[in-house]
Amino acid sequence: MYRLPGIPEDGAAIPFRSGIPESAEPFFDAVFKRPPRVIIFGAGDDSIPMVHLIRKIGFRVVVADWRAGLCTEKRFQDVQFASGNPESIIEKLHPGSGDYAVICSHQLQRDREML
Repeated sequence: MYRLPGIPEDGAAIPFRSGIPESAEPFFDAVFKRPPRVIIFGAGDDSIPMVHLIRKIGFRVVVADWRAGLCTEKRFQDVQFASGNPESIIEKLHPGSGDYAVICSHQLQRDREML
């Protein structure tokens, strides 16, 4: 996947002008916005097809789990990973109002911690 340089990590839209001076009348304006991000809490086997589908739709995907051994490129291609306890994952990812979350660790206590 190609990422355009200069697009803010928080997904904020930025104006793009086709190389003409600010004082000139624009003849082409475009706004580029990062695709929305889905954070999947749980890297079990059932997350693999879900990640594939979500990426195919066009979302950026983060797979987060306390089991670092499950967060591998072999299992999940072209995603970002975050592993550790819930606090460290949140600190690393800084989720915001434009993000989506799926909680599917299938361990009730871990799911509660992620909520």
